[in-house]
Amino acid sequence: MPSSSSDAGRAGDTLSQWLMTDDPAINVEDSNSEGEGKEEEEGEAPSEGFGFVTATILTVNMVVGAGVVGLPYAFYHAGATISLISMVIATVMSAMTMGYLVEVSAWAQHLVKHTAGREERTEEEGRGGGSGGRGDDILELPADVTELDAGPASSKHDCCPAIDRKAAMHEMSELCGIFLGGYGRKFFEVCLLFYTVGSLWLYATVFGSSLSLVVPLPLGDRPTSIAWCLVKCEAMQDTACSGACRWDNATAACTAAPVVASYCRQSYEVFLCCFALLMVAMACMDLAALKNVQFLLSSFALSALLVMVVTCVVAVYTDGGTDAAYHRLPDTDMTGFGKLITAALFSQICHQGVPTLMKTMRSGKQAKKVFRTALSFTLALYSVLCCSTIYYFGPRVVPIITLNWEDYTGGAQAGMPIRWWAPIISTTVLLFPVVSVSAAFPLNLLPLAETILRLLPPRWGVRIGEERMRKLLKILLSLLPISLAACIKDVGKILEFNGMFGFVIAFFTPCSLFLVARRTCRRRFGEQAAATAYASFPESSPACVILLLAFSAVLAVFTARQ
Repeated sequence: MPSSSSDAGRAGDTLSQWLMTDDPAINVEDSNSEGEGKEEEEGEAPSEGFGFVTATILTVNMVVGAGVVGLPYAFYHAGATISLISMVIATVMSAMTMGYLVEVSAWAQHLVKHTAGREERTEEEGRGGGSGGRGDDILELPADVTELDAGPASSKHDCCPAIDRKAAMHEMSELCGIFLGGYGRKFFEVCLLFYTVGSLWLYATVFGSSLSLVVPLPLGDRPTSIAWCLVKCEAMQDTACSGACRWDNATAACTAAPVVASYCRQSYEVFLCCFALLMVAMACMDLAALKNVQFLLSSFALSALLVMVVTCVVAVYTDGGTDAAYHRLPDTDMTGFGKLITAALFSQICHQGVPTLMKTMRSGKQAKKVFRTALSFTLALYSVLCCSTIYYFGPRVVPIITLNWEDYTGGAQAGMPIRWWAPIISTTVLLFPVVSVSAAFPLNLLPLAETILRLLPPRWGVRIGEERMRKLLKILLSLLPISLAACIKDVGKILEFNGMFGFVIAFFTPCSLFLVARRTCRRRFGEQAAATAYASFPESSPACVILLLAFSAVLAVFTARQ
């Protein structure tokens, strides 16, 4: 059976090539990898790839992103207790559904491989005049499966399905095509399209908001301090409305001073234009050429996040005077629970990258453990960051938490000289979302362009040229979320928009794929194929999957109603 690379897998293949370097140091087995020198499970021969530690770091890097900047604000408005419980639940659910995708990938390879073997044997029997080739013995798969590398033909069905790294690794959209059919695949691709647009929308908003508070611009009349862009004018009386705010007698309300409002808006728009120019330039470049740049940007972003955690924890115990900590965790407020769920989901979602991550691992056996370890680390990191920030800043927490570091003094009291390293830390933290979104934007843009390309009529690509069409789509799609960010820059609203599609990607689709894939392979190959080599009790039981699917639906409805 001839094999070719499908459009659906091209984005994942490109990312895999970017992640897998030719440096021999990367391909050397980690000293702590499991099962060193032992035989791998059947269907998974030992091969080069990342060990446990490297794969975990890579997963953490893919999970941590600009979404974390909105978590403390959601934590404060929902309350610390319910927020921590929700984060734990979201993390456990995400780890389980990422594990489901590992098992579904094994079932998909098993199904395609043995279907290919049956088709080849049927063709040979047909040429030899035999009567053994019956049409009803050939598994009927969606048309897009024929584009995949089906791997070597085999007639053995007496083993548990397992990942074969030498065979094609199917992306989530391909898995939907194999098990949920053409309509299921289209529905998933549309949801992924909107989710990715929402993510890029958030990235553009964070970039413009952050830089507008780091770099002052000569835009007409400047306010006394660009930090006034963060001030909320919520005073109820004229005497309390001062500084960045002015009392409007016509509406009897405290509003932002015209000079402040004008400068902040213009500064935000200027940096959005700069972001647009930067992203259009990166969209025209080959992703592989940006490998070293991506590594540096990602390393800086993770380091800046750790600096945020350390400085805020230290400030809680040392700062006083005008910088005194709030010293209280907020009470539970269920009215903010909906925003919390969407923010928590967005901060722990990495499901669309599971096939790509698995392709870079040395063994599929370690995939579940890698994902659980990575999500546990990010859960601990997020929890410490959110609890320390809301404990210290209290009502001063802003929707983009890094902006609270704009006036960081390093613990200096009012009237005391500020230490030389305080502005460095302040700038580093403020640049965290800027650098993070600059690294993530191109990586999200490529799969989005591939998804749109598959949804367009094929004749368009033939007429214009596939590569030219792909580059044009990347340029246009980079401008779309930036245009949305120019109209709406409320991070909370963007996270709510993204959260609904995140439920489909992170919970509904993996659970549905698991149930359908298990039933399909069980019917085709017997009871021994009902469980993969990576099954674990009780999470791999159908009852647990159904329960998780139902709970996800309840959460989605509750979030939508709020």
